[in-house]
Amino acid sequence: MTLENRIVAALSTLGLPVSQGPYLEDRDKYLCYYVSRSGTNWADDGPGAEVCRVQVHLFAPVTENINALVRLAQNALYAADFGWPEAVDATDKDGRHIVLETTWLEAL
Repeated sequence: MTLENRIVAALSTLGLPVSQGPYLEDRDKYLCYYVSRSGTNWADDGPGAEVCRVQVHLFAPVTENINALVRLAQNALYAADFGWPEAVDATDKDGRHIVLETTWLEAL
């Protein structure tokens, strides 16, 4: 299973649309994710693994209380063997926006 498939499988349990990169449909509540990768465990002139930094963005209407949904998303990612996701509130006047940040270590 690819990292991207693992992310989608975990988040799909929430019943919201999930996309890699920007979500382009007209929905008021959805998830999108981004992955950045860098080498680690260097030996023999190369990395032995990749650290994958995963950001999951949860968007919802500004008037909606999504605290329980944030906890469900954290639990879903953790249950899929990601590190415990940190939740950062990036809400503004246009809507609720929670960024979940976690990591995945992938052997090369």
